[in-house]
Amino acid sequence: MDNPPSARFRTRILEAFPAHAARLGWTDAALKAACEEIQLSEGEAALRIRAARLARQYPEVLNHVERGELHLSALRVLAPVLDDANHQQLLRSAVHKTKAQVEVLVADLTPKPDA
Repeated sequence: MDNPPSARFRTRILEAFPAHAARLGWTDAALKAACEEIQLSEGEAALRIRAARLARQYPEVLNHVERGELHLSALRVLAPVLDDANHQQLLRSAVHKTKAQVEVLVADLTPKPDA
């Protein structure tokens, strides 16, 4: 009898899924339908759709995700602050960081109000 894939393997496949969808030119609707077909929750599907959008805007996201350097939660935190001027540096800075560490990275970019 075949062994089921490990949780880590399944996670890596599902993390890389938006990158492949972006590379194939899937629309958000097609990606959403695929997520529904494999019975992902609405929140999990939303993470993947956001990641695919980001990968279409900044193709180097694909490489980081495929190599396991960035996870979808990190991309969700980074997405609002990425722009053409800072995306390469921020993506590199977030490599292998936890969500909490990426949140600190993003917070450091935000101007602090005068006390």
